[in-house]
Amino acid sequence: MFDDPKNLLLYEACEKVGLPVMFHIDQNKNMVEPGLKRVDRVLKKYPKCKVIAHAYWWRQLGNGSCDRQLQQNPNLYADTSGHVVINVLNRDRKYAREFIIRNADRLLFGTDEGWWSFKDSNKQMKLHYTFFEELNLPDDVRYKIYRGNAEKLFGWKQ
Repeated sequence: MFDDPKNLLLYEACEKVGLPVMFHIDQNKNMVEPGLKRVDRVLKKYPKCKVIAHAYWWRQLGNGSCDRQLQQNPNLYADTSGHVVINVLNRDRKYAREFIIRNADRLLFGTDEGWWSFKDSNKQMKLHYTFFEELNLPDDVRYKIYRGNAEKLFGWKQ
């Protein structure tokens, strides 16, 4: 489970040394229930640990859990990598745009693709690279998602 005692040791150690933790949840690893209460417990127990939500976390967008967690937990970020993210956001582009603007300070652009996928003509991957541009987001929001939030989170910019 997401809040398994062994995982809690990881969050505690990363909080102590100031390293962020990116987590993956799915039906087999770091499992959660609808509403993400296990994630809530970890975020509250380790408020100085920067935690980055990934992949299946986004499947809770429709029930409001993702928005709620980003609004209530300043230590939570969410990356946009993984096929799940664009699929979920693309269901309602108006809501997606509002959600992105509202949570722009804690979203990180990313993909699950690497050098091995550059010659892939996969339509899903092309959508991943164009989705945010097609939403006509304000320039400052795009900057935060594409670069600014990562600079802040990882201390890359003074």
